[in-house]
Amino acid sequence: MKQKPHGTGVWYAITAFAALSIVALLIFFGLSQPETPVVTLPSPPAQSGPEGPSDTDTNLVRVDVNPDTVQAVLRTLSVSRVDSYSRHIRVETFWADSSSTDEMLVYVRGANRRMIVDAPNGAVQNILLLDGTTYIWYDDSDRVYSGTTVQGDAERWQRMEDYEDLFRDDTVVHNAGYETYNGESCIFVSYITSELGYERRLYVSVKTGLLVGAETWDGDTLTLRVTGYGLDITTPSDEVFAVPQTAG
Repeated sequence: MKQKPHGTGVWYAITAFAALSIVALLIFFGLSQPETPVVTLPSPPAQSGPEGPSDTDTNLVRVDVNPDTVQAVLRTLSVSRVDSYSRHIRVETFWADSSSTDEMLVYVRGANRRMIVDAPNGAVQNILLLDGTTYIWYDDSDRVYSGTTVQGDAERWQRMEDYEDLFRDDTVVHNAGYETYNGESCIFVSYITSELGYERRLYVSVKTGLLVGAETWDGDTLTLRVTGYGLDITTPSDEVFAVPQTAG
């Protein structure tokens, strides 16, 4: 009698779990039959346990989120993530005895980005990532600087990175579950960065798949907080991504 290949049972179990996660998340996003109610995660903590929606509500389909399952759930969310929108981003940096806050308006259409940054000196800086080229200019200047866009530029400039770093094999997930962040139902996950050993805490919107909050902790000390707010999922116009004409 032939023996089954080693690990076949594990492979079937992983495949079954992934399929169930995708089906359940599709129900969360209201992509099932029209008569199925759209699922909204309850925001008050008293109405939602650490594993998500309450079992007592028969209209909700619960997807358990924990350190073992969160990466598979976020992979599914990333596939349907909103990719055309505009929103504000607030960047707060904390030191031992002071802090600073930066604000920017970000427009996204596919791989293209336009960031309008309020610089500390009162100038307005524009950063445009368009078709593989990065353009930088200031509102009070007629000069436009340009160069080739390299991988990671979008995250570096807008300071609100995506969460693909979580999908690395060496990522150590600390904690995960459902939480409300700035009034929005989110999947929360914390993990340890491989480079410096900092703790990263991310909040991903269940509704849009977008990262809406990110924190960096050095032990018990918060060093960086980035928050997205004022989301508008209207596709930005062509004018937003137009390169300004330089002076002759």
